[in-house]
Amino acid sequence: MEKIKHFVKAALYVCGYYHIQRAAGLLRRPGPRLVVFVYHNVKQQSDYSADRPSHYQIRPEVTAETLSAHLHVVKSLFPVLPLEEALNGLFSGQLERDSAAITFDDGYRSFKHLVLPILQDLNLPATMFLATDYVGQSQFYWWDELNQIIFQLRDVDVDPAKLGSVLGAQRTAAWFSLRSTLPGCRNFLEEVESEFRYMSKSFRSDGIAALRELLPADRRALLRPEEILTWDDVRELSAHSIDWGSHTCSHCGFGDESPQTLLRELEESKATIERETSRRVTSFAYPYGGDGDSYRQTLELVRKSGYQYARTMIPGFNDRRCGRLLLSAAVISGDSHSRASIGRDIMSRLIRTPGS
Repeated sequence: MEKIKHFVKAALYVCGYYHIQRAAGLLRRPGPRLVVFVYHNVKQQSDYSADRPSHYQIRPEVTAETLSAHLHVVKSLFPVLPLEEALNGLFSGQLERDSAAITFDDGYRSFKHLVLPILQDLNLPATMFLATDYVGQSQFYWWDELNQIIFQLRDVDVDPAKLGSVLGAQRTAAWFSLRSTLPGCRNFLEEVESEFRYMSKSFRSDGIAALRELLPADRRALLRPEEILTWDDVRELSAHSIDWGSHTCSHCGFGDESPQTLLRELEESKATIERETSRRVTSFAYPYGGDGDSYRQTLELVRKSGYQYARTMIPGFNDRRCGRLLLSAAVISGDSHSRASIGRDIMSRLIRTPGS
């Protein structure tokens, strides 16, 4: 069914449907639009081969090959500007046409080895949002550890009662029916991630620790944190049209922390990046990005911390009517490889009402 949907949408793009909808949208909301594309970790295609490393993750990431295809299409459709320059132009009325900015979250070191060569080849700028507690540290983002644990659990003889104490009886039953196939594992992982994403930090940490303990010691030893940029990497990348923004210190959820903690995370992460790069930091990306209600309630904290712009993960485009601290984002599917499917993903972001 998903393949059929992709085919239909790609066919609509080739037939000009999205271009017509875009033109109609301009009548309702005239003026240039800014599409802010978002990526996270990037993998090599070989990471998904039969001789994959022992800590292989089952969540599909965008590969360098796919990213290159995406950015070639983006460049063919828009002027691609540094994020701050694009936003300054948008809100000052000086942006003359629909434009794009490219951003990355979380500070994965794959940015240096896999992404930078693509950006340089295409002469494109980008902004990376850093969670400063992770820079240069060998520690897991919780979703990466969950990925690896679920992969290792696929062929482990797990006690259903112990697994059920973490995931519940219904989800545990689903696991035993899905774990025999990679697509089944991915669907299962997506559901668990969605549940863990907005639960309290302590509950999530306890849940992942309990899942980790279900692995035999030799399997636990195979878990490896993804590499994160070091501050030396950050300074080196600064010379290559890469700008920096804050993603808090600890990648904390805005619905899970006190105003005092959020203010500290906002201020300290900004100050740390500025100190390490000798550059002014004006932009911020909300961790997790989809909890719009929490973000609206904390706008004054973001403003008080000195940020001019803040990006969510709420899908859509940005125009002069958008809130500067509640900017929308665009994601091109990692399953989109052809020009038609990539173009479909891009154009669909230009016809979606901001914040909808």
